[in-house]
Amino acid sequence: MENATQAIEVINAMIALGDNRHMVDRFAALREAIKKAEALEAELKTAISAAMGAGDTLIGDQWAAVQKLGSRKGGLDEKALIASGIDVEAFRKPASSVFTLTVHAIAA
Repeated sequence: MENATQAIEVINAMIALGDNRHMVDRFAALREAIKKAEALEAELKTAISAAMGAGDTLIGDQWAAVQKLGSRKGGLDEKALIASGIDVEAFRKPASSVFTLTVHAIAA
């Protein structure tokens, strides 16, 4: 969770009044904070998903996380279809699955 602390410190420093660093320097610092925050997000999503196990909801003190599995059929490779004149289904890409994790505030 070191990434979280570092990201929060950088963001807090950037929004603090009197931040007179050059905008390019602030921009670079923001990008670094975003990278650290995204790494933390991935770590937390993995941990939350593991804690859910077979369930789809995990409730914290103030927020609840809901995980859903979605899937869709693969897209069509139009260039190959046009070039070959073969049946559309012969070029169907494999289906893919995506986990979506959302959070919402718990009513007090």
